[in-house]
Amino acid sequence: MKQHTIIIIFTIIALSAVAISLLTYFISHSKKHELAPISTLNTTTTAKNQLTNGFTTKTSSTNQFNNPTTSISTCVTTTTVKTDTPTIMGIANTQVINISSSMKITTTMMNTNVQASTSNQSAFWNIDMPLNYGRSKFGSALLANGQIFVAGGYINSSTIISRTEVYTSTGWQLATSMKAIRATHTVTAFANNTKVLVAGGDTTASVQAAEVYDIVNNTWTSTVNNMSATRDSHTATLLANGQILIAGGWSLSHKSVSAAELYIPSLNSFINTTSMNIARAYLTSTLLSDGSTVLVTGGVNANKNLVSTAELYINGSWILISNSMTQTRAYHAAVLLNDGTVLVAGGGDGGTSAYSTAEFYNPISRNFTAVGSMQYGRGALTLTLLPSGKVLATGGADWASNIYPLVCELYDPVTRTWSNTLMLNQARSYHQTVLTKAIDCDVLGPQFTWILGSTVQLNSFSQADNAKLIGILTIEPVVASAVNEPTNTTLLNAAYDIWQQYEPETFPGAENVNAYALFTFDATWLLIRSLEQLCSITNNHSSPCLSIVNDSFCFNRRLLDSSLLFDIINNNTFLGVSGLVQFSANSTDRVSGVYYIVKNIQSLSNELNYVPVLVWSNSDAWTPHSQQNMIIWPGQSLVAPTGYATIAGVTLRIAVIEAPPFTMTQQVADTNGIITTKLIGYIPDLLAILQTNMGFIPNITLLPSTQSYDGLIDDVANNVYDIVAGDVTILAERREQVSFTDSIYDNSLRIIVRNTASASPDFWFYLRPFSLGVRLCILGSIIFAALLMYLYEGGHNDALKHKPTISRLVMSTWYPLGNIMGYGVDFTVKTGAGRFLTFSVFFLSLVLIATYQATLTSNLTLRQTQNIISGIDDIKNGKIPYGRIGIVTNSSIEAYYLQEISNGIRNFYPLRTEEAIFTSLLSKVIDAAIMDEGVLEYETSSNYCNLTLVGTGFDPSAFGIVFQKNWVYEQVLDVNILSLRESGTINNLKSKWFQSNTCSQSSDTSSGSSIEVMGGLFVTFAVMCGLSIILFIWLKLPIRHRLSQMVLNLRYRICPSARTPPDTPLDVQRPSDVTDV
Repeated sequence: MKQHTIIIIFTIIALSAVAISLLTYFISHSKKHELAPISTLNTTTTAKNQLTNGFTTKTSSTNQFNNPTTSISTCVTTTTVKTDTPTIMGIANTQVINISSSMKITTTMMNTNVQASTSNQSAFWNIDMPLNYGRSKFGSALLANGQIFVAGGYINSSTIISRTEVYTSTGWQLATSMKAIRATHTVTAFANNTKVLVAGGDTTASVQAAEVYDIVNNTWTSTVNNMSATRDSHTATLLANGQILIAGGWSLSHKSVSAAELYIPSLNSFINTTSMNIARAYLTSTLLSDGSTVLVTGGVNANKNLVSTAELYINGSWILISNSMTQTRAYHAAVLLNDGTVLVAGGGDGGTSAYSTAEFYNPISRNFTAVGSMQYGRGALTLTLLPSGKVLATGGADWASNIYPLVCELYDPVTRTWSNTLMLNQARSYHQTVLTKAIDCDVLGPQFTWILGSTVQLNSFSQADNAKLIGILTIEPVVASAVNEPTNTTLLNAAYDIWQQYEPETFPGAENVNAYALFTFDATWLLIRSLEQLCSITNNHSSPCLSIVNDSFCFNRRLLDSSLLFDIINNNTFLGVSGLVQFSANSTDRVSGVYYIVKNIQSLSNELNYVPVLVWSNSDAWTPHSQQNMIIWPGQSLVAPTGYATIAGVTLRIAVIEAPPFTMTQQVADTNGIITTKLIGYIPDLLAILQTNMGFIPNITLLPSTQSYDGLIDDVANNVYDIVAGDVTILAERREQVSFTDSIYDNSLRIIVRNTASASPDFWFYLRPFSLGVRLCILGSIIFAALLMYLYEGGHNDALKHKPTISRLVMSTWYPLGNIMGYGVDFTVKTGAGRFLTFSVFFLSLVLIATYQATLTSNLTLRQTQNIISGIDDIKNGKIPYGRIGIVTNSSIEAYYLQEISNGIRNFYPLRTEEAIFTSLLSKVIDAAIMDEGVLEYETSSNYCNLTLVGTGFDPSAFGIVFQKNWVYEQVLDVNILSLRESGTINNLKSKWFQSNTCSQSSDTSSGSSIEVMGGLFVTFAVMCGLSIILFIWLKLPIRHRLSQMVLNLRYRICPSARTPPDTPLDVQRPSDVTDV
């Protein structure tokens, strides 16, 4: 009887709790129709919790992207209930962010303490009361009374303040201001956290002064002396002996310092200690487990370079650790772990890059070991050691991507890995405010698709803004009856009757009761059923069936039969007012009866309404709500968004660099005769096609050819331009700063040299087929054959024997020469020996002519194709002096040369522009140059016909359009580039701009032998013709007769018997009579 009385009393109490819960949800939802705040959002309750050492519960939210779980510790003095309340987190830009299913937590009237839990679990962030002053680069410390003290900092980009605040249970209270304004200073609590030392800092210049805040008296006192050096961005570490070690920092002269000093609290003054081995600013300083050793890591040195070294401060001395960190770091964070090691994570250079890497320091081996990396690069982050031994990483900046992560991450020292926690989140009651701000910033439809976790009042927006709201989706948990699934209407009506009986003034009507109230009711009813079953099983009448072991510490209070109660809950299945209620031992989520509904904001009769379009359940996943209701997407479109932001109507700052044929200028005159400059080329045509397809508004800036390509990468990374289009090579090093589209031009490198057709003439080239020895042999053979012919035919051949001796010798010489040349002679041989000699000469002629012709043809062919080098291998082998090779500096060509040819030595001839390549070659300043194939092919076929390419292409690469990392329009640009490649448009542009050839029409360079090669032959022929002309003239001149008479007289003197008076006078003799002479 006693047992049943307890059950009845408990039932009345539980139903009263239901009524209070219903009233709470009605007030917060039905009356105001606002989104549930975080505290209400997480009211899903369960008795299935960890009851060791008190009621410690877990709230899980299963999510299609991750599985965040919140661990909530609380003192439980009220009934533990179990309910299923699906939770929707966040507002989504363009995609669904977070859809959570059923949760189990413990409801209580006590305050809860939210902590990050184990791997794959997350903490909810609640927006607390704001500071009186928005601050950055301030200092903070935890005081003895549990309050938080903050001091100084920037309140805007240039204003530094001295104001201080203290966080108490009632919010942030202003405290006495410091004596000086400070930022990037240190704030260190000491003397059992009853006093605070504020040292150094930036007051537009680094300062040496320090002051002490007394918490009890709320007063500031200056230290007896100043620090030995001006400092900001330094470290201050409280040692176990109560002294404070000050180290490093940024000096007044904008250099990091190595000086260190100790603050002595009993003297309220500083004393010097030994300096660090390396000057450091933006460093970390961590007190190790022994209480006296301090680990200092990373920072920026005196040369303003990031360092990876670390030092130990031991007994007044600094020891440089021989094993450096795995990466240079500044603006990083470090925290001492429970096992005595130190976790070092994040950091960056303060402006252009941030690191996601992490490592830990082992004080025994004095080694650094890399661990798993964080998801985001984080500079200026915060690391916090949690009671669980894990480390929470919050905030920071990824300067490379201009991202300030809202996602927190947990480091598990056991697995040495990081996992995500929940975002630093806006409470749901702020959704309407966020939407209003989104309208002001124009980030709603039609460019963006928003998905909300709850409905908002649509009548609070202006008529002009309604079009931007169309297409927004909301996703909310609902009870089974909302999707035509069965519910326990008998139980629900009984609950409504009790409500109307005891609090009729708060009952909103059955149709207006919020779904969260029904989830809470089912959780309560499940607990009532489970407790009833527990008490029916327990037969010990000496004590109540719900015995609780009391303890002065609330977390040690526990239910005696908690394990049995858990088993009952897991096996208790019933049809509740929200649908089928069922849990399992292997999951904290409800395994059935979970339903969601998606509503779509649509314009009906010129008014905005929520139209249900999709329904989700455990069994059917997403299904249409009805065939009549279709989703209207932003822009009042029936076509689902592509999943990436549209670029239509967006003005893009586009930079192009002048580099024919990619980008060129052309003067164009309009109908009025006004001359304007127009961009033409491969890139302008490509941009015009992209503009037509994508609808963006181009704002094009033409950069000169002297612009360095590496400088363009920096400009995009620093947001000077949105994109850069041109012959910019995709390199891994550049991808660290920016991103690229897919290839817009497949490129390789080529070598350009002067054309050999412009070489100096070789007058004796036609004699080159025979060597000097062969030529002498030919001459000797002709002379020898002439003597034999004179011997064989001189006295027997009628054509010779009547001739003078000289004439016979000449004719004998002419015979083999004419036969060898293939011309023939003026007489025929008469003797057998002469005929055989003729055969010998013919045979010699046949072989010599064939050999000459073949060799000359080969030489002419080789001469036409001969260049000083044949390809890249000749350059690597040093066939051309390196100083005669032209390379455009600050380009990918230079990077290739340094890596593949010179091993990092800049021994080439530096050129600033591509145009300098051609002018330097023509002026013979250089002998060869390396450049992109497309540019060289265009120039040598259109403008520089006396230059030529040698060898084949090497170092294949690709050109891409440059844009910032994580650019919102990245995907739509990539899709369009790929579409142009697949459709052949890219190939058509290549044919248009790279395959034209004007040199073939205007140049006299062809496959035939050039005048420079064959000029020597024609010069020789001209000389021989000249000699024949001189001989002809000689025979016609009168002096010839006198010379002939002199020769005859000389002859007669030598041989008087030859004197025969001529029949005619000498002066009238015929010229033929003296021809032989």
